[in-house]
Amino acid sequence: MKLDIDIVKIDASYVHRLDALKRLVSYARAHVRHVVVEGVETPEHFKNALLARATHVQGRFIAEEAPLVALPAVANDLASRSASSGRSMVGEGRA
Repeated sequence: MKLDIDIVKIDASYVHRLDALKRLVSYARAHVRHVVVEGVETPEHFKNALLARATHVQGRFIAEEAPLVALPAVANDLASRSASSGRSMVGEGRA
C-alpha cells in the first residue's frame, strides 16, 4: 500500500541530538517534500534544524502558541526579527 504523504514532522525529542536529527531529516527528505522539526525553542535548536537541512521548523523560538486570528501579528514579528538579524528564519531551511 502506497501512502500519499508530502509532510513529515520530526518529534521535538530529536532537536537536541544533532546526529540523529540529521539522519531522520535526510531519510525523510528522500521520500517527502517537506520536513518539519518540532520543538525549536532556542537558537541552538534552530541551528540544529538548519544543519540537519529541515525545510520547516515549529516551536516557541519562532512564535508562541496563538489563535489563528493572531497570525498576521506573529508573521510581522517574525519578519522584523529576521530582518534585524540579517538571516532568514522562514521558508526553505536549506543551509
